[in-house]
Amino acid sequence: MNWVTYCILTIILYGIHDIILNHLSESNHATVSSIIINLSAGIGLLLFFGLSFWFSKGKVIQKPDLTQFFLLIIAGLCLGTATITFMKAFGSGGNFSIALPFVYVGIIVLSVIVGYFFYKETLNFKQIIGIFLSLTGMILLYQK
Repeated sequence: MNWVTYCILTIILYGIHDIILNHLSESNHATVSSIIINLSAGIGLLLFFGLSFWFSKGKVIQKPDLTQFFLLIIAGLCLGTATITFMKAFGSGGNFSIALPFVYVGIIVLSVIVGYFFYKETLNFKQIIGIFLSLTGMILLYQK
């Protein structure tokens, strides 16, 4: 599969995830929900890892070094905390049709900034216009 196919699958899976978070946000405690979600994600990842190992006929899969392991732990902490804050955004009155795009546009803008300044990626004029339109969209979504 190419990267676009993986992106489409990610959109679908995150979309299902976000719909479920919104549905449960008013009736379930965000922290407990986040624990269950992340534990079930861990189980799914272990199954995926096991199948990958099985189908690779036991080839050793690269193990992270200490720095990579530390960064993976930080990423996991961010993901778990983001699940909680996302549910709290929905549970405290954030409409699904506004809060969800607001968060994802924010992620897009942050990703572009990080890509440009830290990874030295280039931006063309159309991409810069797209970022400004995204920021404008965030402002319009937030205003009543």
